[in-house]
Amino acid sequence: MKFKILSLLVFVLSILFSCKSTKNQAVKKMVNAEKKVGIEEIDLNPPIPQPIYNHNINYRGTKKIVNDLIHTELHVSFDWEKQQLIGKAFLDLKAHFYETSKLELDAKGFDIQSVKLINGDTEKTLKYEYTGMKILIELDKNYAKDEKYRIQINYIAKPNELSISGGRAIRKNQGLYFINPLNTDAGKPRQIWTQGEPESSSCWFPTIDSPNQKSSEEIFITTEKEYVTLSNGVLYNSLLNEDGTRTDHWKQDKPHSPYLFMLAVGDFAVVEDHWRNMKVNYYVEPEYEQDAKAIFGKTPRMIDFFSKILGVDYPWDKYSQIIVRDYVSGAMENTGAVVFGEFVQMTKRELIDKNYESIVAHELSHHWFGDLVVCESWANLPLNESFATYAQYLWDEHEYGRFEADYNLRHELNGYFSEARHSPKNLIRFYYDKPDDMFDAHSYNKGGRVLHMLRKYVGDDAFFAALKLYLTENQYGSAEIHNLRMAFEKITGEDLNWFFNQWFLAKGNPVLEINYRFDAKNEMLFVNVRQKQDKEFPTYRLPVKIDIYLKDSVLHEEILMLSRQAEFNFPLKEQPVFVNFDAEKMLLCQKEETKTNNEFIAQYWRAPLFLDKIEALEKLTTDTRNEKVKAIFDDALRHKFWYIRLYALENYRFGDWKTNDTLIEKLKKIALNDPKSQLRRAALRKLEESNSKDLLSLYKKIMERDSSVLVMRTVLNQVSRTDAKTSIELADKLINDKYLSSSILSIYKTHGTADKADLFKKIYANAEESDKWSIIQSYGKFICRFDTKTSEEGLKFLKKVSETETAWWLQGAGMQAIYDVRKHYKKQVILLSEEPKSAENEKLIADYKAKMKSIKDYLNQYIAKQKNKRLKSWFNSIQNDL
Repeated sequence: MKFKILSLLVFVLSILFSCKSTKNQAVKKMVNAEKKVGIEEIDLNPPIPQPIYNHNINYRGTKKIVNDLIHTELHVSFDWEKQQLIGKAFLDLKAHFYETSKLELDAKGFDIQSVKLINGDTEKTLKYEYTGMKILIELDKNYAKDEKYRIQINYIAKPNELSISGGRAIRKNQGLYFINPLNTDAGKPRQIWTQGEPESSSCWFPTIDSPNQKSSEEIFITTEKEYVTLSNGVLYNSLLNEDGTRTDHWKQDKPHSPYLFMLAVGDFAVVEDHWRNMKVNYYVEPEYEQDAKAIFGKTPRMIDFFSKILGVDYPWDKYSQIIVRDYVSGAMENTGAVVFGEFVQMTKRELIDKNYESIVAHELSHHWFGDLVVCESWANLPLNESFATYAQYLWDEHEYGRFEADYNLRHELNGYFSEARHSPKNLIRFYYDKPDDMFDAHSYNKGGRVLHMLRKYVGDDAFFAALKLYLTENQYGSAEIHNLRMAFEKITGEDLNWFFNQWFLAKGNPVLEINYRFDAKNEMLFVNVRQKQDKEFPTYRLPVKIDIYLKDSVLHEEILMLSRQAEFNFPLKEQPVFVNFDAEKMLLCQKEETKTNNEFIAQYWRAPLFLDKIEALEKLTTDTRNEKVKAIFDDALRHKFWYIRLYALENYRFGDWKTNDTLIEKLKKIALNDPKSQLRRAALRKLEESNSKDLLSLYKKIMERDSSVLVMRTVLNQVSRTDAKTSIELADKLINDKYLSSSILSIYKTHGTADKADLFKKIYANAEESDKWSIIQSYGKFICRFDTKTSEEGLKFLKKVSETETAWWLQGAGMQAIYDVRKHYKKQVILLSEEPKSAENEKLIADYKAKMKSIKDYLNQYIAKQKNKRLKSWFNSIQNDL
């Protein structure tokens, strides 16, 4: 599972409430200050505090297995009007170890029609109790260990009648979704799709909905003959029925967990690809058929890469990827049939600016970590998600080099720090409210970073050998964190409890204060390190590589820190130019380092990694009078790695740069020619800050030759701020370019005439969900520029948005725009009150106040009906201003 938080969503929320390494065989330099200052060394394998297993405080252990699923056979059809699934399930099971006469199945929100025992050609009706969430079945006898039996259940699934809350990663948990079922939304296709993780497959078929269950599967999907279907496994056959429908028989012979079962139905173009002799297909809406390989085309190469680096060939019989509408998460690794949200569905033009290749790699890697070997409980979710997150690093490193991989790893790490700042947690944790809580920046971001650290500690050969052993020993089964630890211990021959205890089974991370001192008289370098994290967090055992840069050489040293404070010394005949602590940049830590700007200057020029250079740039950004620092930024503007160039460009503040003709010409060349559209956009923004007088001709050149949506939108926005007439001309000329519609409406927001009001509504109806927020905000400001009739019509539309949009944050966009209209009315009251009194003014003031009260009443009534906590939080933040 990949959950995607758009920068747009982060914005809404703010409103509404390291290359190849070798095994560290020995510590070459280890002069521990503990022995000098009387601080005792810590135990290398400290006991982990054991929680009190009080089931009243949400201890979440692995689900007990009483019966084992063996095979699941489903026959399903659909009632589009009622948004229901009509199903018949055949479940083959066996008693796990102890004999049993009972079977408990998860089945959420069903109408149960019958429960039978099937024995050859005979059927026997069984007694059962149905709670609305579970079927409790009395079997016909006691079944002994491994004794098999077959159950048939006829049922109707009614997912829309369920009220099961979701979480941050998976917004809804109703399992089965009908999109535009009555075909009333002309701009949206009819689709049916499922989302099973964490325990929502039981919303559309009866099962034992737990990750430590594994079952082979076949499913017979009956639907209208014009629709395409997709499920796990291979399409065994497809038969036309007498009533004009078609039944597709999909079959997955290898066992996998119920939450990985899926189906999808709709009008999709199927673009065929392959890896070796295996089908690799891409399911997209028909209008994106020509773009499918641009979106997913690297998939066969990814399959080959992961197969080789993990030493385990892709273990399933096909690999399909499908893009659906209104998906409730980012993407989901259903075995051999991955589902993506529509944000991935882009044209070749849109792909100029961004792609979601990392998410494709993430979901693919789950087919080893999560599908082939699954976490046995949600407490062990990092065994799925940490590996999938780190797989993104491995692919980036392979495809684009370590600078790109480290750039993205740094981004992931910052996501973890942001969450841990207010809510630090164990990676493997048995205390949570609901499974959705496990899908966070710890399980993903921190976990991926911990695996990177483990790789750098044991070395590449051992790391990938251990992963191969873990995958083969536990294939088609489930695992917990200790299975992973023992695989690494078998390969390395080393007890790794210390690593797993402090990184997987405890919360937090080290916070390091690092000081350097060179004693010229005694020819000794002292490196003092203090762990400053709070006492509630572990004292970390930290193996660290230190590079000491001398005038003409580099010394590579290794230390091992065992306590809260340590001092390490190194004999040196000359003062070092700088010291690079954690030279491999492997540590997951926050650090405070005493270095001079001259040392950071040397670090930029001489240290090899992206993280070395970006750290130096960030530390030197404010030193704008230093010619040596200016030389670094000038070099960084030409650096081969795009983000180094971008950082230097965005932070260039040397001398009177705004009138520096040489720099301005360089910025113009970047705006026209840089291969990265992000750099071209950044150069345009920088130029807008400058005193350049001749930007309009540059804008026109760009509009003629640049296809980037990102760049074109920037040009339109900048022209709008500087030349109203030209901006309107451009907007009118480009109005049919759907990619630029939100920027064009932003121009009309400020400069457009009242007759453009209907255009906002028309474009909004056909816009991508990610653009709708900005369109609504523009429309709210647009209607405030005109008479009350225009604003009143606009308010009706905004109310419709806030009441009918399915995404809560779009409802919030409508509410925010309505609130902005009220603020506009309030401003008019203040302005009119400052004018000389007149009957006309008093009438206008009274009219505006009446409208303000009407909006206030509406907002109060609206929020009273709301269940969404985020919307309520937003309302609370503005309530005093109503």
